[in-house]
Amino acid sequence: MVAGERGRGLAYGMRGPAMLPSDKIDRMNEPRTRFILWAFLGILSAVFAPAAAQPSDYISQVNAFYADIRRGPGSDPGLRSDLVLFPALAAMSSPPAGVETPWKARMMHPGSSRWQTYEAWATADEQKAVVAALDRVTSEPDFHRAMGFGQPYGVDGLADDELEFIAVGLYTDLDAGGTPMLIAADFKYFERLTWLECLVYVEATRRAGSGDVPGALDVLADLCYFGRQMADREFHAEKSRGMAIMIDALERIRDVVYVDLKGQQVLKRSPQAIADIIYRLDEVHADRTDGFIGLRRIRFPRADLLAARQAADVLLTNTGARAAQFVAVMAQMSSEGNPLRLFSEFARWESMAQAQDGAPTARRYIDAVYNDFERRWRLNNPFDREMERLPEITRVPLATNIIVAMTLGELGSVLDVRWQLQVEVAGTRQALGLVGVYYAFGDWPNDGAAVRPNWLPQEELDPMAPNRTARLHYFVPGRAGAPATLEMSITVEDAANFRKQLDSTDFVLCSVGSDGVRNFARNVFNSVEESFDTDYLLWPPVLSLTREEFIRTRRLR
Repeated sequence: MVAGERGRGLAYGMRGPAMLPSDKIDRMNEPRTRFILWAFLGILSAVFAPAAAQPSDYISQVNAFYADIRRGPGSDPGLRSDLVLFPALAAMSSPPAGVETPWKARMMHPGSSRWQTYEAWATADEQKAVVAALDRVTSEPDFHRAMGFGQPYGVDGLADDELEFIAVGLYTDLDAGGTPMLIAADFKYFERLTWLECLVYVEATRRAGSGDVPGALDVLADLCYFGRQMADREFHAEKSRGMAIMIDALERIRDVVYVDLKGQQVLKRSPQAIADIIYRLDEVHADRTDGFIGLRRIRFPRADLLAARQAADVLLTNTGARAAQFVAVMAQMSSEGNPLRLFSEFARWESMAQAQDGAPTARRYIDAVYNDFERRWRLNNPFDREMERLPEITRVPLATNIIVAMTLGELGSVLDVRWQLQVEVAGTRQALGLVGVYYAFGDWPNDGAAVRPNWLPQEELDPMAPNRTARLHYFVPGRAGAPATLEMSITVEDAANFRKQLDSTDFVLCSVGSDGVRNFARNVFNSVEESFDTDYLLWPPVLSLTREEFIRTRRLR
């Protein structure tokens, strides 16, 4: 129903396989296929016997990162949000065709010919239970007391009452041919998280369409909060996924406000709903305490480093690869759950094992690459001169250090996702404050500073600005020297570009974008990929404008 899916650019990481492999869940329905797989894994288990004496506490070290997210006695989930949300996710129905991806679900609208089908799915008891569980685990605004996502990695880390999650894929598998390895982490729960996102977006559309715009914003903020919990996970793939969920939810919040502004203007009669969402999206409250969002508290991922160190210890000797173990693990990972590919992958990795450097060399590269990315994370400024230096990963001979490539090769991608998230948080708060001003006074303000002090303690700065002190660019077409009509060219990933005209009935809020230069939103591309003469458009929301264009051109029905 919707043309195309949106991707994400990586300006600092190494481009490679997609980070969200929810479509690669192995289902293995054929008995003969299962027999072949288990027979081959039996061979791998025997091969791995000599590795049992290798360091094995790395998984415990990673799981210890979540020790403060304690469960309660008996069936009490305590602080573990996964123990509340996962049982509901296990029972929910898959999204129907047309809203089966977050992109499609965010684009859907009540005027669709299939809307009744989507609404019926969202309001079924099993889906209502998921929405209620999401609300429960995100209701505490104080991050000191709030719940967190604390499920440990691997089957062995699950408690007896959590083993039921395995059957529905709500866990992280570490199996590498019979031996648990962090390098083999397979985040099987990602698939059900996709279902959760789709449900929230359809539910938000349902609520807004029925006049409950504050309720729509509330469920979207809940999703954003759960994404923030995921951003505290310790693998880069999980952290990136959590921040990506936040990015999409934030744009959808602006979208709901925009659609209401162009329609019934429910929020004009409920200004407190705008103030409440702005408060929930505080990074730092007016009293200088951290809000739940608190992006500065997000750590650089630590599990990937331990995964690399464990792999070096178990799979390498001082002079090269420990051939049997190395081949078994790499073949298992690269077969992508297809047992029939294991044999061909086994032969390919046998030849590559002979070329690997030894453990001392690998450890030096692992520490150098990780420390380089971690330092860039702490700098938190893509325009810092240090960022012009090529990442340390580019100096590693990856063909002879496959472990470094497979564990740390995409680690830099979290820098990009966080950069975009910073823009989305600042832009959403500023945009909602400006809409609040409009409802209060009946017109767009001449200056973005009008959000102070009733809506925001200060105007939001632009995280993409090179000097980090510039405000987000706000203007109204036809005022203060701006052209009466703004001709805007909009680039949407995986879809055809389109044009949009704006006049004084709308305001424009944008970031300077990845080139660091104000371009007055004449060309728009909401990405952190390097592009010139483009801005990052925050208002009107690109999602809203794209939906309007897709409806106009009948690509969305």
